[in-house]
Amino acid sequence: MGGSSLWSPVFPYSTHAQRSVSSAMSELAADDQPAFIINLGDNFYMNGVKNINDERFQKTFEDVYEEKTLGVPWFSIPGNHDYHGNIQAEIDYTNRSTRWTFPGKNANEPWYKIRYEFGAKKLKTTISLDFLMIDTVQLCGMTEDVVGDRIINWVFSESRNSNPHTPIPDKESFAGQQKDWIIGELNKYISSPSSATYVFVAGHYPIYSVGRHGSFYECLKDLDLKMKEAKISAYLSGHDHNLQHLIVENDNKILNYIVSGAGAATDRSQHHWDEFSKNEGAKVLVQLKDFIF
Repeated sequence: MGGSSLWSPVFPYSTHAQRSVSSAMSELAADDQPAFIINLGDNFYMNGVKNINDERFQKTFEDVYEEKTLGVPWFSIPGNHDYHGNIQAEIDYTNRSTRWTFPGKNANEPWYKIRYEFGAKKLKTTISLDFLMIDTVQLCGMTEDVVGDRIINWVFSESRNSNPHTPIPDKESFAGQQKDWIIGELNKYISSPSSATYVFVAGHYPIYSVGRHGSFYECLKDLDLKMKEAKISAYLSGHDHNLQHLIVENDNKILNYIVSGAGAATDRSQHHWDEFSKNEGAKVLVQLKDFIF
């Protein structure tokens, strides 16, 4: 789920749509009993959090997703709006919350990998799921990309420079480190396809999108090609405030792309609809239907 706190930068720090999504998630969780939730960035709209004591953690997250059925790990990654605030605080809050989970090394190296294993009764075997949780904001150069909202976002930002459109130079070396890590991890699945039953990559920016912000293919092209080579299960993203399931084929290689950025509101824009060829706030439930757990 992405955009979980959309349009809630002022009191009461949540929206009706966000709470409606939380209620729907709770009902689904009661039936499906998810092991975890993937949080796809823009966790605290519009300007992230100031520090680990920021009231947004309580009012935008803990008080909204308070049902016991949602008391599972919320694996989180940063979105562009989180970078207007304090990424390190989001990482550090992991040690205070029983659910919020952002185990990145630090604000410069926020990427990480998680693995879950389940017993599949139907096949009498163990199913493994690997998730590469990446920072696409860093990979794409730290530029402000929100169409039509750039100055507004800059005004709300707690960490703004004099120029809201300029990449942050000291992040370039970390972006290179992250890219090397991602390629290294994907190469493992190429050399040993059976090392995981399912492999997902999760990043805030969509590689392909028909929504208002559109695709980020140019800055994520190398990642896209390597994911196809590794034959991962799907790429998960947020950013555009809608729900999409795209299947794109390049050079006879197919990949599923899931966009889930409607955690607190929706954007009905079809600005990039013609490059491919509609809800209140929502979330995506990914089920592995081949197995009975």
